Amino acid sequence: MAEVLVVLAVIVILSWCAVVGIVGYGWRRLRRSNAVVPGRSTAAPLWWLWSPGGEARLHRRLSHLVAVVAVAEPAALALAGDVKRRRRDPESAPPRASTRLAAEIIAVAHGVDVRLTTTRHLHGAQRRAVHRSIATEVDSLERLAAGLAGFDGGRAAASAPPPQLAPLHDDLAALAAAERELVLIERRAGLDTPGGR
Repeated sequence: MAEVLVVLAVIVILSWCAVVGIVGYGWRRLRRSNAVVPGRSTAAPLWWLWSPGGEARLHRRLSHLVAVVAVAEPAALALAGDVKRRRRDPESAPPRASTRLAAEIIAVAHGVDVRLTTTRHLHGAQRRAVHRSIATEVDSLERLAAGLAGFDGGRAAASAPPPQLAPLHDDLAALAAAERELVLIERRAGLDTPGGR
């Protein structure tokens, strides 16, 4: 009889461990999916994953623009998040200009998200003013991400960016101009590929 009780106790303990493990894994996955930049923690509440509120929508827009940038320049996530690795390996080749720009966009998006999470504690006119400012920055970052990914047809600089994002817009415009010049040089040299750029 004692052996049966021991076996039942072991089964109950293992069942509880399995439930706790599954719940913990699910919680971790939710927290990771809520991060704007993969691998960086966020103070954004989990309910922002599905909330229709303004702050939650801005948070999700930041997540989506980081995903677009990461698809366009996969090395940018590592460049934006792994400063220690770059310090250890000074002999590695410098990243391309577009990768550096993408890493800057990701870093700025993370900073905007940090500011966005602090607006939860503001009230009234101050909260609305900060919210409008952040919305303007998110709009500008989305244009930059679309321009970097080539989705915008060259319209990334169509409107004046916020002053703090102007250098990124200038860098994107310079990259686009350099790519157009490279295509012209390749055509003149007869190196134009059938698939184009």
